[in-house]
Amino acid sequence: MGRGLRSMVHHPSSIIFPCHAKSCCIDDEPQITEICRDYLKAANYDVIIAHDGKEGLALARREKPDLIVLDLMLPEMERLRCVPRSSQRK
Repeated sequence: MGRGLRSMVHHPSSIIFPCHAKSCCIDDEPQITEICRDYLKAANYDVIIAHDGKEGLALARREKPDLIVLDLMLPEMERLRCVPRSSQRK
């Protein structure tokens, strides 16, 4: 992976975040989840990773993250189907 995604994202290392928030990165490409994890950790987020939509939905329901970074083209979930599901908490 060349400059691609890394050159498009502003690195938040100069920003100070006082508290830890929980985030969930859901993507089927390990390189993307690694980049996502690095940037979110630099922004003081606790990061949980899922590599498919079903796993991500289960993690989101169990962990209740403050932020979800979601690949819209996940092979096991139709587009955006897991977004409404994750917000339907009982």
